[in-house]
Amino acid sequence: MPKVKKHKSVLAAKQNSNKPVRAGDTKRQKTEQQQQSTKPKVSAAATAKLPRARHAAAWPHGQWRCASVIDQQAAEALTRLLAAAETRTAGASIKSLTLAPHIVHKKPTYAVTVETLKHLPLLKAVLAAAELLQQHQQLPQGAAYVLTYELLFGQGFRQKGPAEVAVLSQLGRLHGSLQSLLQQGGVADAAAWLAAQQQPQQQHQQQMVPHPRFARVNTLKTSVQQVLRQLSATATSNSQQQQQQQQADAAAA
Repeated sequence: MPKVKKHKSVLAAKQNSNKPVRAGDTKRQKTEQQQQSTKPKVSAAATAKLPRARHAAAWPHGQWRCASVIDQQAAEALTRLLAAAETRTAGASIKSLTLAPHIVHKKPTYAVTVETLKHLPLLKAVLAAAELLQQHQQLPQGAAYVLTYELLFGQGFRQKGPAEVAVLSQLGRLHGSLQSLLQQGGVADAAAWLAAQQQPQQQHQQQMVPHPRFARVNTLKTSVQQVLRQLSATATSNSQQQQQQQQADAAAA
C-alpha cells in the first residue's frame, strides 16, 4: 500500500500529545481558559467605528468667531437657516439647530436665534446703512447680525473678541443708522418699525388669496336656489352700505 503523508499540524499535535505535561503548564492553560470564558464577547457591530457627532456648519476659514459660545452657536444656526431659505432646502429648523445634543446653553442660544431672526429686516437695514460688513470683511454675516442685535436690542456682549471689538468700533454709526430708519418710518421703536414693515406684506398676501368659487349646500335643510338668493341679497346689501359710507365720507370732507 502507498504511504499517506500526514499534514504537519497533525504531526505536531501528535508530538505534543506525547510530551509529558508539567504541573505549571496545566495551571497556565486553566488560567487562560478562565480568562477567555470571563472576557465579554464584542460583536462586529460594536467594534465598528461610530459616526462622529453632528456639529454646526463649519465656520469659514480665517473669519472671526464670536467670543461667547451662545452668540457663536446662534450665529452658526442663523447662517444655516438663511442658507436653507435661500436655496429652498428643507431639514433646517430653529429647534433642530439650537436644541441639538451637542449644543451647550440651549435655551439662551434658542432665544438669541429667535430674537435675531425677528429683528432681521431692521438689522439688515442698519448694517447696510452703517457699512459694517464692508469695513470689516473678516466679520461673517451671521455673526454680524447676532452681535448687532445683542448690542442694540439684547443684553450686550458676554465676552469680547475681535468680532465684538469690530462691532463696537462702529457703535456710533450703528446707533445713527437705527435712529435715521426710525425717523424715516415715523415710529418710536424697533417693534413699531417691524410692524409697519409687515403690514404691506400682510395686505399683499390677503389680496393674493382668491375667493372660493364653490360652496357646499346641505339639501336636507335648504336648496341651492335659496342659498343663491340669500348670497345675492347679502352682496347687494353690502354694496349699498359701502356706497352710503363713501357718500358720508365725501360729505364730511
